[in-house]
Amino acid sequence: MAAPPVTAASHTSAIPFAGYAPTQVIAEFFKTHGLDGVGYRSAYGKGYNVVLFDTATAQLINCALYDVKDITFDFQQADNPYFITKHPGSAKAKKPRAKGTR
Repeated sequence: MAAPPVTAASHTSAIPFAGYAPTQVIAEFFKTHGLDGVGYRSAYGKGYNVVLFDTATAQLINCALYDVKDITFDFQQADNPYFITKHPGSAKAKKPRAKGTR
């Protein structure tokens, strides 16, 4: 199955997809150096994924539709965790001022 071409306009918001930025840069490098696409192992099971930069460079021979029966995720803490701390004083509630006071 062919994936849509990789473009900067593929995502409407950069924030949720910030993790894709490094792979986007690599894909654009490959594309500008004459590669037609990239193939990589699937993170969700046996098999491979293929990304074509220009779908006109490939010819569809056959295809099939599959129903997803099960997905399993296995999590563990990353080796480089990061922490978000509150701004100092943000946890304190500010009392409303009475009228006419500063």
